[in-house]
Amino acid sequence: MHYPKIRDDIANLIRYSIADFPELEKQTTLHDLITHEKVVIKNQMWKCRGLRRIHLETAETDKIQIVHCVFWPDPSYYLPIFGADIIQTPAGVTAAIVDISYVEGVDWSDEIAPISKLYQFKDNRQLPEWGEIFSPYCKFARLKTEEEQTKFYQVVLEYLNIYNKNVMTAHHSDDWVGTMLRLDDQCWYSTSQMQNKKTKAVLSAWFSEEWADKYINNVLFDKPWSKN
Repeated sequence: MHYPKIRDDIANLIRYSIADFPELEKQTTLHDLITHEKVVIKNQMWKCRGLRRIHLETAETDKIQIVHCVFWPDPSYYLPIFGADIIQTPAGVTAAIVDISYVEGVDWSDEIAPISKLYQFKDNRQLPEWGEIFSPYCKFARLKTEEEQTKFYQVVLEYLNIYNKNVMTAHHSDDWVGTMLRLDDQCWYSTSQMQNKKTKAVLSAWFSEEWADKYINNVLFDKPWSKN
């Protein structure tokens, strides 16, 4: 069955982009490889100075392929949340989203806005009701052509370039109040993402509702103090 290349291209781009992150360490979890009937889910996780977790998930069945990625900052650093997702079927990419979401004390609008303005998509999707966690520069679209897929890849690349540059120069903050506010922002991001009924519906259909809840809470959108 033929799928567009964009999912694997984005996953490889993310792996390549983090290779030089400071003090990068690969983490092993109980969820590295999950298989069930025709479902295969692979999770890769790292941490580095400034980021408590970098999570890259790929999932596939005979009907769908997914890539999901979040960069979770250490709240004591002035770093926002990076996120990117691709959902594709043999018919094409039904959803592609990328964003650098604000947290307390961090605003990279001057760098991100020109990139966001440069890349426009023909079939934009509407953000969900809980989508206030996303910035004004979030890209969320269906990608119906190879040209659109290439354009989305370029947006992810340029957003990653901005993020990576800032990771390399990020420093620990002794501002306790700011750290707690950034922690609250991460919790809000996680709690909002947990309202995505489609994620739970897909995972429940593949496994079970109980399994889906645990996976969403402990793997996809954990809180900064959680332990897997």
